Amino acid sequence: MSLCALALACLSLVPRIEPVHRRAQPVLLRTADDRAVNTHAESSAFRPSLTLYTKANCPLCEGLEANLEDLREHLDFTLSKRWIEDNDEWMELFKYEVPVLLGSTPSGGEVEIPRPSPRSSGVFLMRWLRKHYFDKLTADA
Repeated sequence: MSLCALALACLSLVPRIEPVHRRAQPVLLRTADDRAVNTHAESSAFRPSLTLYTKANCPLCEGLEANLEDLREHLDFTLSKRWIEDNDEWMELFKYEVPVLLGSTPSGGEVEIPRPSPRSSGVFLMRWLRKHYFDKLTADA
């Protein structure tokens, strides 16, 4: 089996994910088998938000930011950046850890999302965010 044929066979196993329009109970994502994923019923005003702690001249930070921007076409979330050089506390906390990704919670807090592999993008990054952030929002609902 050629490498291309193997890659196509693997891609056919990945569920097709389509964005869904808002309803009375917000649904962020649906899979091809029409299974609701990442729903949150507590508050229709809550919109997931990711905060990326970054610093200047950080290729890992720039790569993660670009990949997250690409995912915004498929997942409903906002993305903001915070420069650790702008705040002494952030600098002390994250100077050796950037990029650091935090997600908002319906209660107004933030949860740290484990850093994905620097080369992760597309479906892998989407699944990573689902596992470490969106699914936890659903579990808390």
